Amino acid sequence: MPSGYTASIYEGEDPSFRNFTLTCARAFGALIDLRDEPMSAEVPELERRDYSFEWAMRAATELAEVQSWAPRTARRKAAAAHQAELDYREQSAQKKADLLDKYVDMLGQVIAWEPPTPEHEELQKFMIEQLENSIDFDCSPYPRDPAVRLTGAQYKAARIADLTEEIERSKESFADEVLRHHDRTQWVENLVNSLPEA
Repeated sequence: MPSGYTASIYEGEDPSFRNFTLTCARAFGALIDLRDEPMSAEVPELERRDYSFEWAMRAATELAEVQSWAPRTARRKAAAAHQAELDYREQSAQKKADLLDKYVDMLGQVIAWEPPTPEHEELQKFMIEQLENSIDFDCSPYPRDPAVRLTGAQYKAARIADLTEEIERSKESFADEVLRHHDRTQWVENLVNSLPEA
């Protein structure tokens, strides 16, 4: 049985060594993004992903805004952030309660089910295990500690610290992406240059 990589040969086509090699190269890191593309698609020039750079720029813009907050603005932003956290916790608790009801209902049905043969008992045990694990993971309540309300100055300082850290992480991530892009591009260029012309 042919694989997606050898299907053209199996179907009687006569791909060149170059085309076959470039098709198989999709299984490797530099071209792994092409694995879901049609096998006949050309190998494009690799594009660098600049998400980290864009994220750092947005964070720097927000940092400049936060640094300019007057004390009154900082207090208002701190109050809004605290309320947003309370709202999120309430909505999340309701979602978890609703999900717990669904899991428990299904667990009751699984426990009540009589497996048709002894071989099906493992299936029932597995189903129970899956539901119990999901209950533990998906339905655990929030910590009981209340959401802390910061003063305006505390909130402003915390946002500045968070955004500064975000910018540094994004810069590092961008530098890694530039290096990764260079390495991937070099790998593809070395491969293409090693192959006979089409």
